[in-house]
Amino acid sequence: RLAGLLQNALATSAKELLSDFLQQMRGCELTLPYEFLPQALDTTDAEIRGLLLPVLGERGRWLSQFRSEWSWVVQGIGVLSGADREALKQVWDVGNIRDRCGVLGTLHRADPAQAREWLAATWSTDSAEHRGKLLQTFAASLAADDEDFLEERLDDRSSVVRQVAANLLAQLPQSAFVRRMIERAEPMLALETVGRFRKKIQLTCNPPETIDKAWERDGIPAKPPSGRGKRAFWAESLLATIPPSHWSDKFATQPAALIEAVREDTFAEAVLVGWTEAAGKFADARREP
Repeated sequence: RLAGLLQNALATSAKELLSDFLQQMRGCELTLPYEFLPQALDTTDAEIRGLLLPVLGERGRWLSQFRSEWSWVVQGIGVLSGADREALKQVWDVGNIRDRCGVLGTLHRADPAQAREWLAATWSTDSAEHRGKLLQTFAASLAADDEDFLEERLDDRSSVVRQVAANLLAQLPQSAFVRRMIERAEPMLALETVGRFRKKIQLTCNPPETIDKAWERDGIPAKPPSGRGKRAFWAESLLATIPPSHWSDKFATQPAALIEAVREDTFAEAVLVGWTEAAGKFADARREP
C-alpha cells in the first residue's frame, strides 16, 4: 500500500505528499524500491531532488551515471532558488539532527560556502556528537575549498570531530594534511634489493618510537588501543591516510610486488592493514588498490 502511494505521488508530482513521504523514508533510513528509481531520477524540482538524495541508495547512485539528465545525483543540486533556501533554513533551524544532516548535505552540494557558514554559525552550540555527524555530510560533495574549514576542525575539543575532519582531509589528495602524512610516512618505509644470486626486493618498516602533538592533532592517538603495540598502531594509522598509489609511484613497483616485499618484515601486519584500509578509503577515486 505504501509503495502504491509513493508511486502515485511520483507520477502526479504531488509535491507536499511526496515531500512528507521522502522525509519519513529518510527518518526511517529506507531507500526507494528499485523499480521507482528511473521515475525518481527524472525529477526536476530542486527541493524534491534534495529529499531524494538520501533515499536513492547505492543502486540509485549507480543508475544515475547512465543518463546525462540524471547527473544531478553526482553533481548535486546546481541551483537552489530563494524559496528552496528558505525552506532548508527553516528545517536547519528547528529540525532534529537527522533532518539537519539532510539539509546540510543538500546545501553543500549546491553551495559549499554557505553550508560551511551555516555549520560554523551553530558550531559552538551543537554537541560533539552532532558536530561530527554534521561535518560528515560534506563527504558526498567534498571539494578542495573545504580544506581550510576542515583544518580548523582539527583543533576541536572533541576527538570524534577531529577524527571526522582528518578522514575528510585525507580524501583531498592535494591537501596540506595529506602532504604532512606523506612526509611522516616516507622515512618509515624503505625498499632494497636483497640476495646474492636470487635477488628479490624487500620492504622494511621502521615506525617512530614517539610521536608529537602534531600527530595527535591530525587524528593519530598517542595511546594505542588495549593490546596493540604503539609503533605498529601508529604505522597502521598513518598508512591508512595515504592513497596506496603513492607507494607504487614512489617505489616504481606494482602493488602486488610491494605486498610480497613486506611480508617478512616485523611490522608487516601493520603495513598491510594500513594499506588495506587506505585501499577501501580511496577506492572511489579509482586509485591503485
